Amino acid sequence: MALDAVKRTRGTAVAVDVDKAAVASEQRIVGTFAALKPIPLSFGFGAFVDPRFDGDLPPSGTAPRTYGKGH
Repeated sequence: MALDAVKRTRGTAVAVDVDKAAVASEQRIVGTFAALKPIPLSFGFGAFVDPRFDGDLPPSGTAPRTYGKGH
């Protein structure tokens, strides 16, 4: 029961570095949203990122935590 609750929450999330790959991924989302018009125009996502707090976080491609066997 408790494991199910963890799986339904951010319990599998891993804090990661806001590296170039993460910024590029978010920029693609911005571009898609601007093209589809849910947002009025595109913008540079990197301008809103502050990497000073990344510290020793793992790279953005780090896999989420898992509990037990893979799903």
